[in-house]
Amino acid sequence: EMPDYIGIELSFMHLLCAVEMNAMENGQTGPAENCRNNQKRFLQEHLHKWTGMFTEKVKANSIAGFYTGVADITQNFVALEAK
Repeated sequence: EMPDYIGIELSFMHLLCAVEMNAMENGQTGPAENCRNNQKRFLQEHLHKWTGMFTEKVKANSIAGFYTGVADITQNFVALEAK
């Protein structure tokens, strides 16, 4: 099994959000709802389960404040969206 890669995981979420927005703009409520459900399921069943541990390791091992900040933003965003 391939390891998870945070950039790919977040890109997938971006894709789902973009497809949802496009569907909403075109009045396609069914496909938009389907995208929202897929986002919610992906976050709750996969992404949210490991990003907390990942971002904590980034913060603990980072010597650059930039990466600590990005880890904080990522951790808070995923936790908020998972709710």
